Amino acid sequence: SAHAARACAVILRQGHHRIGLVVDALVGDCQAVIKPLTGGLEDISGIAGSTILGNGRVALILDVPPIVERITKDAAARAVA
Repeated sequence: SAHAARACAVILRQGHHRIGLVVDALVGDCQAVIKPLTGGLEDISGIAGSTILGNGRVALILDVPPIVERITKDAAARAVA
């Protein structure tokens, strides 16, 4: 947000590329059982699956390589244009 004085970010690295992903909050780490997405959602690029958190909420698991690849390709295309 343009009004936020401070934001939380997670740094993702794939090969020699690094990007910062702005997040709503950093809660901590946990062990999770990743369940595959089904029902037509399995082909969404950047999402590896889902898990059920301790509070019963569902969380999506990010698939870092395609996310970093898309962002770096988009940045390279803008740099050339």
